[in-house]
Amino acid sequence: MADPKKELEHYRKVFGTGDIATRSYATMVKILEQQIDFLDVFNIKAKIQSEEKADTIAYKNAKDLWEGMPDTVLKLNKLKNELGIEYVEKEEEYTPISSKQIANGDV
Repeated sequence: MADPKKELEHYRKVFGTGDIATRSYATMVKILEQQIDFLDVFNIKAKIQSEEKADTIAYKNAKDLWEGMPDTVLKLNKLKNELGIEYVEKEEEYTPISSKQIANGDV
């Protein structure tokens, strides 16, 4: 069984009930995750080939995101270490697969 104090501290950090520095860090991580999600589905070829002004702006904004991301990640990692935050990874939600789903081809 996990140490209750560590577990409590973990959930304080995850749910943003800790100190302002930890809450700010958690917010920055959420913003970075949103940027990653956006870039994961961003289609560079479609935006470059488009003649729409909105697509040109979207491409420029996406380019700014991916070019700045390495620096952001390094700064967040440094901040995480300085704050002593241990639990920062986005927790994946596990959904068990039933035999019925497999039989129906739902997976």
